[in-house]
Amino acid sequence: MAGKRMVAVLICMLTAQAVFASGPQDRMVSGLIAQLGKALRNAPAQPSQVSVYGISCADASFDTLSFQDQVTTAIIDTGRYRVVDRKSLAVLLEEQELAYSGLVDDTGRMVQAGKLIGVQGFFFGSVEFGKDQAILNLKLVDVESSAIVFSVRITASDPAFVQIGGGVAYTMLPIDVSGDGTVDQTNHAVGFALSYRQGFDAWRWGFVGADVLMYRGFSQDPSLTVSCAAVKPKLYLMFADGLGFVLTPYAGASMEMLLLGEDAREPTAIAAYPILGIDINPTRLLCISLEGGYRPIDTLLKSGTDTHLPPGFVFMVGVKLYFGLR
Repeated sequence: MAGKRMVAVLICMLTAQAVFASGPQDRMVSGLIAQLGKALRNAPAQPSQVSVYGISCADASFDTLSFQDQVTTAIIDTGRYRVVDRKSLAVLLEEQELAYSGLVDDTGRMVQAGKLIGVQGFFFGSVEFGKDQAILNLKLVDVESSAIVFSVRITASDPAFVQIGGGVAYTMLPIDVSGDGTVDQTNHAVGFALSYRQGFDAWRWGFVGADVLMYRGFSQDPSLTVSCAAVKPKLYLMFADGLGFVLTPYAGASMEMLLLGEDAREPTAIAAYPILGIDINPTRLLCISLEGGYRPIDTLLKSGTDTHLPPGFVFMVGVKLYFGLR
């Protein structure tokens, strides 16, 4: 009996998981609708009586009517329009013996239909889905003037993602050779970075990441060559649609293990300090990082020498390419 109950509970859990789990497309649609509500704040208040007629999608499996209802709800939630819903619109069109379909992107037919049924404006547009991004193009046509009075393009990415990447980084390491607190030499260091980034379904505001870097400085004096291995956990903030926008600020920490000397094989110092940065994302996969930190502690690079990493600001610039795992 206990075994049957256990099986029943397991079946219920699996069923619930299947019912309530959302896929990437559902998450991207939620992102589109959330951004649409904000974008509609810039839409004109006139025409005041509107309807949503025609959201097209090349993906035949996508439920455009359900999505249209969500767009309608977003318009209603603004409180700026009187909205004729889809079912009421269908009835009005049938009374005038007008076809319910075929008006998408045909503003002439929309204007004609609007004048006959008393709707002052129509929202219409299209939605398209890529591998990891959805795009909504939405327009509002004024029936009286036949002009498109509002147009918006919204993109949304799946907030639940995993990416790995790699690239190059450049930094400058100020060195105090004499131990008197002044910077005597600057090592220009170049290295490689491995990066991991992950977003979560419930985290619409940001995501996490971590970089592992190995770089080596170039010094005229081989004994002052500094090599470094660093781990940098990061917390990213989002102001738009996941990783598809231009700027992504972040905060984190840099934990470094440094080696002094051209042939050094053992760690000679450990340093840790906070960092702030921003990722510039021309595309979802290409990232240019600008980062700054402040090393607050005078770090002795090697016992028995006067060589220090003095307190001060540390800057880094890097370029990385990312590949999505999901």
